Amino acid sequence: MREKEGLRGGKDIHKVCSIHAEASCIAQCAKAGLSVQDAAVYVSTFPCIICARLLAKSGIAKLFFMAEYPGGREAQSLLVNNDVKVIHITKELVWGKQS
Repeated sequence: MREKEGLRGGKDIHKVCSIHAEASCIAQCAKAGLSVQDAAVYVSTFPCIICARLLAKSGIAKLFFMAEYPGGREAQSLLVNNDVKVIHITKELVWGKQS
């Protein structure tokens, strides 16, 4: 849709039907009647503050992430203050040693 309408990333977001993966995951689980209470969530990049709020309020227990998100300290504090265990994992651990 962005290409069709000539929209640039981060602009006119009210016209685009995309959401972040974390929000999509919670929505898909809700749609299927699956609880995420006490679940572990794995993400490549630390969630933004909005997704962190969704994850915290959905009841997840653990968040595993590889890369930092710019300005992610506030999101991390929010998760920790809501009893979500935040665990940084390295790319090497996930993908193995790259030569």
